[in-house]
Amino acid sequence: MQAYRLFTLSLAGEPELGAMNRLREQSDLSGECKWRLAAAYSLAGQNETARELVGNASTETEDYDAYGITFGSGTRDMAMILETMVLMGMRDEAVPVVEALSSRLSGEQWMSTQTTAYALVAMSKFTGGRKGGGKLKFSYAFDRSGSIQAETGMSVAHVDLEPGNAVAGDLKVSNRSEGILYVRIINRGTPVPGGETSISQNLAVSVDYTDMQGNPINLADLYQGADFNAVYTIYNPGTAGHLDQLALTTIFPSGWEIHHERMFQTTGESDPFEYRDYRDDRVMTYFSLAPGRSVTYTVRLNAAYRGRFYLPSVQAEELYRNDIQALIPGRWIQIESME
Repeated sequence: MQAYRLFTLSLAGEPELGAMNRLREQSDLSGECKWRLAAAYSLAGQNETARELVGNASTETEDYDAYGITFGSGTRDMAMILETMVLMGMRDEAVPVVEALSSRLSGEQWMSTQTTAYALVAMSKFTGGRKGGGKLKFSYAFDRSGSIQAETGMSVAHVDLEPGNAVAGDLKVSNRSEGILYVRIINRGTPVPGGETSISQNLAVSVDYTDMQGNPINLADLYQGADFNAVYTIYNPGTAGHLDQLALTTIFPSGWEIHHERMFQTTGESDPFEYRDYRDDRVMTYFSLAPGRSVTYTVRLNAAYRGRFYLPSVQAEELYRNDIQALIPGRWIQIESME
């Protein structure tokens, strides 16, 4: 963290050379620390000192996950090393690091936003100073259609494919360029309502719907104009320790309206939270939770419109970890007229 502080000062054009020299004299500096400090020296115009500092430093990193303070990881540190090598003009030496980082980015391993962002920053700095390799020339055929010829002077070509209702199809791409062509297929769609699966992974969530007196209600018997509460309970079983970056996302049917507690200067029947974000169709609550503890959050609602609506799933998750999440599947609800 100290090396990163010094790096940011150099990045701002205010290098603190005295502190940099003191840190450099420490005998227990990790390889990651040396590379980050070398970046500070390079930005300060002392590239020779930077090279001496990392002369014996490895470009390999140990895999880890820091879920608090820095949100770091081994992949994030590798990206920082690549960034430093670019700053120091070590492009040839950086090729193995680029290949390793590229492999991780295109792999199946989950990455936090911190890791993904820094990896993309480092890769863009490595490729940004190089001229393009000419035009992209390729042809493609999708699902028995005729071959289509494509050409662009840009570095990236984007092609929209419309699969319609087909559940499968064939795509053939032929490279007519002089260099290597990398192909990515990105699928987008809207999940079928009701197709979610319950999840309870190192976290548990439940929801109860009550009237304004706290009595349980049946959503099948909901009438237009009725006020009611959605009461969410989130429990930390302790299998993943203390959880600091939890988010509860509650999305509501278009037939319901949210009672904005802050507008009416009321707090509802909720435990303390760090922040709550009200939107037109959802409420997002952010909080921490100790092992073996539970919290309860209440959202006041109104059945505003008659009709049949889909109640989306309820999700609680740790923002920087994919192994801590809980989900309650959605379902259809009906709002009847009082008449």
